[in-house]
Amino acid sequence: MSKVPSCPAAWCGIDVSALQFVGAFQRGDLPVQRRTFPNRSSGHRELLRWLQRSNVTVRVCLEATGVYSLDLALVLHACSSIELAVLNPKAVCRFAETLRRSKTDPADALVLLEYSRRMPWQPWQPPSVTAMTLRSITRRCAALTRQHTMEANRLHAAQASGTVPRCVQQDLRQSLQQIERRLKRLQHAAREVVAQTVESEQRYTLLRSIPGIGERTALQLLGELEGLPPDLDVRQWVAHSGLDPLHHESGEFRASQGAYQPRRQSASASCAVHACLSRRAIRPVSPRLL
Repeated sequence: MSKVPSCPAAWCGIDVSALQFVGAFQRGDLPVQRRTFPNRSSGHRELLRWLQRSNVTVRVCLEATGVYSLDLALVLHACSSIELAVLNPKAVCRFAETLRRSKTDPADALVLLEYSRRMPWQPWQPPSVTAMTLRSITRRCAALTRQHTMEANRLHAAQASGTVPRCVQQDLRQSLQQIERRLKRLQHAAREVVAQTVESEQRYTLLRSIPGIGERTALQLLGELEGLPPDLDVRQWVAHSGLDPLHHESGEFRASQGAYQPRRQSASASCAVHACLSRRAIRPVSPRLL
């Protein structure tokens, strides 16, 4: 359930790392307080007690740092007296460049505190349990696929040389078979997760209806897109995937009309590009897209 933003009387910025996180808290115009907590369940509970001492609504900002910040974000979102924003690290980095030169955890926490006070507020909506489960499975599948490609390349190189013993080649073949079995098991688990909800199953069916999208690609796309806010429009989805082109113009300068380069590598970007290239209408212009 989404929270209705209110007029907060206190603000907090939290810089999260693997083992600990630093909080910078300020109520009104009082001096800023800083504390360090262990990044585990006991530290999350201690942070809640620290924030709730003021008995006012607290607006909290933290960066999206993957699994290291997710559990903390879920705990904070569940508290009724806390409004939470999970920020794009690049946006925070650009904001920080205007405030400080030093790069430390306490300094980062203070930057996030200032961000929560000055910038437009966008409350965070946590993804569903199904979306988080599916994303974890599909990302593991992607990692195993990369590992399978590396092992296949090693086997190809080993077979091309007479100096590599047969035992090494046999071990590489066994490794490839094992990875394939693990991929099949994870893919089956992902299909079971998708089948749990009607909406996910419908989206999966729609993805499979696109030429060039197979079962594995559909699951990978669904795993990345299911966790996004439901109110994103098409332009925002394309931008999130990193497929939107960047225009660079300044005065008389115009960026060269070279090959298209995605802004960043992502699962949704690679899946979309490969699906497009499978279409006959796209193939003639594929050299200009990649």
